[in-house]
Amino acid sequence: MKCACTLLLFNCSRETKTNNFPSLDHKGILLTTRFDSFEEFKKEVKIEYYERPRSCVELIQRYKDRELVSKLCEGLKESEITDANNGSILDKLSLMVKSPYFIANRYDMLKIWLLARNRPYYFGNGDIAFYNVAVAMQDNIRKETIKDLQTEDFSEKGYINTFNHVISQAFMTALYGEKLADFIADTHERNKLPELITGEFSETQINDLDEGPLDNYIDVINNKWGQELGKMLRIKYGINRYTIWDQKLLVSFLNDLQSYFMWSLDIQMKAFSEQDPLVYKFATKINKINLHSKGMM
Repeated sequence: MKCACTLLLFNCSRETKTNNFPSLDHKGILLTTRFDSFEEFKKEVKIEYYERPRSCVELIQRYKDRELVSKLCEGLKESEITDANNGSILDKLSLMVKSPYFIANRYDMLKIWLLARNRPYYFGNGDIAFYNVAVAMQDNIRKETIKDLQTEDFSEKGYINTFNHVISQAFMTALYGEKLADFIADTHERNKLPELITGEFSETQINDLDEGPLDNYIDVINNKWGQELGKMLRIKYGINRYTIWDQKLLVSFLNDLQSYFMWSLDIQMKAFSEQDPLVYKFATKINKINLHSKGMM
């Protein structure tokens, strides 16, 4: 099946070239390390706050005649889910009332929880999670091809953080749909910095480039790009929650993500191969989770 390039931002071929993308004013995903201040970020991304019907923030990236809107609204926090899971029956009942959506999708949430964390008890030593894939992708960057090599881009807040958000949301969306991926992303971001929704930041928060609004808004934007890429790849490969992942499918999925990263960030990357141990382990993990996750808790 051909790739649905609805945003005209994705390279439909499996080749790792960067010149198949159209020339746009803004290339999408962002690195926190490329911004020196929150004010500089606001020159690139328009931020709008509003309160009705509920408090929300919209981050708007424009490129030629198109735009991408990343939205975060008030709602359930990740900590509330954890507290209910570790709490009393009343805490669990309270969560049911507050978020029927979470209760209805709790088994898919469990699958994502397993994918997102290293669980050697279930999957053996060297278990692979989204973060490990992000690290592997950073290792695939050909540093000699980067014109203005910046050491800080290879820190935790550089390529790894950006790749991690995009990769995790792309997989979640391809496997379980955009709505569930977005729900999980939003519960996580609300938990980190509640002021993201209102914009009522302290001076200390604004100046904290690693943990303040700059870093968190970039995470929100990159989450949205991950969802867009996940939707495209879901269509391209006919992926759903019942798909059996072999090494060929996973390599194609990962290299398509890298193809977008290369174009968006002006970098070159070594392609994954079916012989990479990470590929076999992660494909095996996805299949095991989709078949047996109810027993893993």
